[in-house]
Order: sequence, then structure tokens, then C-alpha cells
Amino acid sequence: MKSKELCEQLVELAKNREGPGPDLAAVRSLGYALAMLGELEAARSCFDQVTNEYDDAIHGNFALRTSGSHFGVGALMMNGVTYFALGYPDQAVGKSAQSVALAQTLDHPISEALAEWAKGIVHMMCRENEAALEHAGKSAKIAVEKNFPQYLSWAKAMSEAGHFENGGGEAAIRGMRQAIEDCRAIGAQLFIPYWSLLLARALGRSSQVEAGIAILDEALEDVARTEERYFEAELRRAYGQLLLESDQGMAAEAEACFQQAIKVARAQNAKSWELRAATSLAGLWHNQNKTDEARDVLAPVYDWFTEGFDTADLKDAKALLHELG
Repeated sequence: MKSKELCEQLVELAKNREGPGPDLAAVRSLGYALAMLGELEAARSCFDQVTNEYDDAIHGNFALRTSGSHFGVGALMMNGVTYFALGYPDQAVGKSAQSVALAQTLDHPISEALAEWAKGIVHMMCRENEAALEHAGKSAKIAVEKNFPQYLSWAKAMSEAGHFENGGGEAAIRGMRQAIEDCRAIGAQLFIPYWSLLLARALGRSSQVEAGIAILDEALEDVARTEERYFEAELRRAYGQLLLESDQGMAAEAEACFQQAIKVARAQNAKSWELRAATSLAGLWHNQNKTDEARDVLAPVYDWFTEGFDTADLKDAKALLHELG
């Protein structure tokens, strides 16, 4: 919570700065903190404020003089990530595309590397592997050319996960491990829970279930320590999936994980994460002939959605509901 407190102080301090820009840059920073803490609606409000008020003719000069990425690009890219979790995958892709488009007009490589990476991660969360690989590759190319080690490590983590999906096997798993180590080595702690999630899934699908569970144990410890809770519901759902796949077939323990994932997602109003957890729980109950309970947990979440029906998550949920009758 310290990051949130500091960013709230930054917002207050920026109000007393002369000239356009500091106020929006501070709100962007607060949005980052809120999103990572899982306060998604508040984060979206911050990012929407920045993107609605940003005018390149007024704010562009300040945005390019600040260290790090351009705050207009940053607000758009992180709003894409936030909109996905909130249950708006189509708008998430659209906002990340706007981030890339703005970055490409700026001749500001660090902003372009960030935007390409973020568009990749939105596609990866939408389970659109080829698009994720494309943008991860673009981010990595800029990161190599301009020596941006953080973005290179992030792009490598995403690329290796994508390569695993394409049959990369153990080589991709080793690459994912190395990318996580690289992130830790340079202090790039953000998003490590997500890279750990992808690694754990890959291990599970490679019949290394216990190793995957160990990775998730470490990731959940990181969540408790850092309070980076954006991916918490997905981590808990993945834990349940691996428990089902373990030698013991721990159905009761897996059910508890899915229930906890739903609880976390609902507290964050994270409809995309809730849909995944509800689909996992409904699938488990379906296998246990608890058809009514399965339908009751999944149908209301699915019915909430107004977009994204071509995404894999919504297709999976629809197919399961069809089976449930």
C-alpha cells in the first residue's frame, strides 16, 4: 500500500506545479499503483482521466521531458491491461492499439517498447498467441537496439511462453525460467506473478505438476509480500487446476482454490478472472454430476459480458454451458 500512498501524495504535490502535464503524469502513476493492487475500477478512472484530458499540443513537451515512458502512452497501455481484467477484452485490445499508435508518432523508443510489450500482454491474456508473439518480438527488438534490459526481460518471458504454446517444450520452459531470473536480477519485480503463472502452466502441461505448484507457491508468497494482486485470482485458479492434475487428484482442495479465485475476482470486479474461475469450478462440478450448481455459478458471469464473444475464454464458457443444458 506504500506505493498507493506515495502516488496519492504525488497527485497532491502536482496540483501546485505550474504548467500542463505534472497533474496528469501523477494521476497516471496513481493508476499504475491501483491497478497492481487490484483496485481496478479506481485505476480505470485514473487512466480514463489521463487519456480523456491528454492533448499532445498541450502536454506533449512535458511528457517527453520526463524520465521513463511518455505518460500518455503509459496511461493507454495500462488501461488496456485494466480493461481486460474488468471484462472488456475488445476495448482492452483497442486501447493497447491506441497506445502503440501514439508511441509510434513520438520518436521515443522507450515508450514504443513499452506499448508493444503491453499490446502483446493483452493479446496473451486474450489467448491470442501469435499476436502476442508478434508484439513481444517488436518490443524485444527495440529493447536490444536501445539497451532497455527491463523490457527485454519482459518481452523474453512473453516470447518464451508463446514459443511453448507452439511446441517449444523444455527449451521454452528453460527460457521462461531464465527470463524470470533476469527480471529479478535487475529488480524488475512487476509482472513476475504473471510470468510465474505462465511457467507453472507450462510445467503442468509437461507433466511436471509438482514443480508448477512450487512456482505458484512462490508467486503467491510474492503477492502477499508485495501486494501486487492484479493476477491473484488467476494464480489461485491455476493452483486449483494443477491440484486436479496431480497424482492425488485433489478435487476438494482444487474446488477451494476455484472458490477463492472467484472471491478475489469479485472483490476486484475482475469479470475476466471471475469467468475463468467460474468455468473451472463449473467444469469440476459438471464432472461430479452437480449440473445445476455448475450452471448457477457460470451462467450469471457469462451473461454479464457484452463483448469479447470471439475470445477463447467466452467460447469455452459458452461450450460448457451448452453441455450443462
